[in-house]
Amino acid sequence: MPITIDADLRRLSQGEFGAIAFKVMGHAFDVHRELGRLFDEGVYQTELASRCATARTEVRVEVSFDDFRKLYFIDLLVENGAVF
Repeated sequence: MPITIDADLRRLSQGEFGAIAFKVMGHAFDVHRELGRLFDEGVYQTELASRCATARTEVRVEVSFDDFRKLYFIDLLVENGAVF
């Protein structure tokens, strides 16, 4: 079952992922505290991505098998390895 991703992913160690996740979650709480709770998801996603230096949003993932194809999208990809 081929899976294609529109990004060059790299494998992160547990420590690397933990450090990235700590920073991203800090930014997420800051964004929520500053903007409140009434905006659409896209507003929060855009703001969070702007605070993460190497973040991409809506990264396309295609899963296929024979005639079956399904597209998925990663909400936030940070440093080409941490998926949120």
